Amino acid sequence: MPRHLLAALLLTGCATETLLVVDVRTDFVPGVEFTLVQTEVAGGPTVRTPADANADYVASQRAAEVTGLAEGMQRVTVSLFDDGRLVTTRDVLVEVRGSVAVTVLLSRDCGGVVCSEPDSTCVGGVCADPRCSEEASEFCPDAECAVDGDCTSGDACFAPACYGGFCVFGQGNRCGPDEYCYPGMGCISLGPVACDETTPCVCDPAVSCDFECPGGGCTFDCRSSSACFVDCAGGDCAVTCAPSAFCDVGCSGDGCTVDCQLGSSCGLECASGACDPSTCSLGCNLACVGDMCSP
Repeated sequence: MPRHLLAALLLTGCATETLLVVDVRTDFVPGVEFTLVQTEVAGGPTVRTPADANADYVASQRAAEVTGLAEGMQRVTVSLFDDGRLVTTRDVLVEVRGSVAVTVLLSRDCGGVVCSEPDSTCVGGVCADPRCSEEASEFCPDAECAVDGDCTSGDACFAPACYGGFCVFGQGNRCGPDEYCYPGMGCISLGPVACDETTPCVCDPAVSCDFECPGGGCTFDCRSSSACFVDCAGGDCAVTCAPSAFCDVGCSGDGCTVDCQLGSSCGLECASGACDPSTCSLGCNLACVGDMCSP
């Protein structure tokens, strides 16, 4: 047998199967703010792992183990879902050679951050190279922390931690058994939270809501980790939803307008018939049907 053919056969027989291990680190609360972790590998499988409500995702948890990928650069997309609704998502590029592990950070400080560069992703609240990970820190922005003490929060119920140069804010076990810690609101109930006793405004517990209802009545249900704002003046309701928010708004008064940014889904009803679907950007699909706006 020619020597070059023998060498080729030996190389083929000794080829090592690739293994990509994906861990997820997040300060979103499992079982409250997300119920599923989805890992997609371009040219590979999609792995869906139910969130463990008792697991410490700040310390990272296993999301997927994928074998048989081609060696080279692979794009991995990790997303958090809550009962089918997208909470947050992030792409990371990983160089696959034999067995490799990557930890994907999905922190809540990326909520509302839009990266305009074609190949960039939000990491720790800033837009960064998609190759950035704890295992490839040379592609990451300057570190914001070196130790846990470098990370501070205005809410005493959080337990700040530093991982890979980024601050994440875990639950500090300082809230009651039926509460959890939320940025800007401290310990809040796992059930609906009344935002203003004088108005019919109710906040979903996973959202920081700011209500101003000097006239007319508004109800608001924002199923998102993003902040949402409702202003009702003289019976007019204007609603703005941050990226990735799902909004379902009902307004009674003279009219309603809605502005949902990229990634949002919206449902709007206008009791008086003053419907203006033209105020909706990508992510919304509104139509006027008689005196109602219909998503």
